[in-house]
Amino acid sequence: MGSDFTESDSIRPENRRDRDRYMRFVLFFFILPITILVSCNQCSSLEPDENQNWIQTDIPYDGLILSLAASGTNIFAGTNSGKIFLSTDNGTTWITCNTGFPNTEIKALAISGTYIFAGTVNSGVFRSADNGASWTAASTDISGYCVTSFAVSDTNLFAGIWNGGVFRSTNYGTSWTEVNTGLTTGHIQSLAISGNYLFAGTMLQGVFLSTDNGTNWIACNTGLPNADFTQLAILGTNLFAGTYDSGVFRSTDNGASWTAVSNDLSPYRVNSFAISDTNLFVGFWHEGVFLSTNNGTSWTTVSSDLINRNIYSLLISGNYLFAGTSIGLYKRPLSEMITS
Repeated sequence: MGSDFTESDSIRPENRRDRDRYMRFVLFFFILPITILVSCNQCSSLEPDENQNWIQTDIPYDGLILSLAASGTNIFAGTNSGKIFLSTDNGTTWITCNTGFPNTEIKALAISGTYIFAGTVNSGVFRSADNGASWTAASTDISGYCVTSFAVSDTNLFAGIWNGGVFRSTNYGTSWTEVNTGLTTGHIQSLAISGNYLFAGTMLQGVFLSTDNGTNWIACNTGLPNADFTQLAILGTNLFAGTYDSGVFRSTDNGASWTAVSNDLSPYRVNSFAISDTNLFVGFWHEGVFLSTNNGTSWTTVSSDLINRNIYSLLISGNYLFAGTSIGLYKRPLSEMITS
C-alpha cells in the first residue's frame, strides 16, 4: 500500500495552535544547548582557581627557597645561593640583605631576641642585629659546620648540626656548647621544642628527647621506622615527625610512642611543617602542600594547581601561608584553605 507520509509530516503545523507549539518545540531544542553552554561557562568562571589563589611573590630570585622566618611583618627568606631576602610588608616587596654573608646555602633561619640567625652549609651560624642589613659569624665554635635546624626557648638557642650533633648557646650565639650526651648519631636533621622538652630528629637513628636543655638525651622511637627524620613540629600536645620517605608520624605522649598518620602520603618526602591554630600544613617534595585539621587523621591537598610542587619551606605570617619552592616563593590566604 502506498503512503505519502514523510518524516517531516510528523511535526508539520496544521493550524496556528499547532504552529505555535511547533515554534516552541524548535526554540526549546535550539536554545537549550546554548543556555546550558552559557550556564556552564558561568559556573566554570566562578569556581575557585587555585593557580590564581597561590600568588607568586615578587622576590627577585627564581631558585630554591630553603628557609623562612618571620618577626612581626618582617619575613626573611634563605636560598641555596647564599642570598637572604627581606620583606617588611608581609611579602609584597623584597630587598636583598647579604652584607657580610658568605656564598653558601642557608638551610635554617631563626629569630631570638633582637637577632636573626642563619644556619649555613659548611660555614656555621651567622647573625644579624640590624634586621638583616649586615651579618657576622656568630662564633668560631661552630664555624665550618653544616647547620640544618634551630630551636629557640627563652635565651636558649639550639643548633642542629649535620655530622656534629646539637650545640647550645645561652648568649645569642656569642659562644656555643656541644650537648650530645646520649645521642647515638651526630647527623641531626631537625629540632623542635615545647616547654622543657627538646626533640631532635636524626638520620636513620630516630628521634631523641632531652628534658634538661640538651645536657642528656634518650631515644624515643617506639612505633617509628628506620627512617631519616627530616622535620619536627609541635601542635598542642601532639608531636609530629616528618620523614624522607615514610610520611608523617604523631606522638601524643612526648615521644614515648608513635603512630603513622599519613598512610595515603607515606612515600612522600616531608620538607617542612607550618602550624596555624589547630591546623597543620605539610610541605612535600614533588607533591605540594597538604592540610590536616584533625591532627593528621585525614589530609587534603591545598596545592592542586600550584605552579611548582617542590616545597622546601613553609611559613605562616599574617593571614598568609608562604611556600618556598624550587622556583621562588608563593603565598596564599589562609582563609581560602581553612574554612571552619
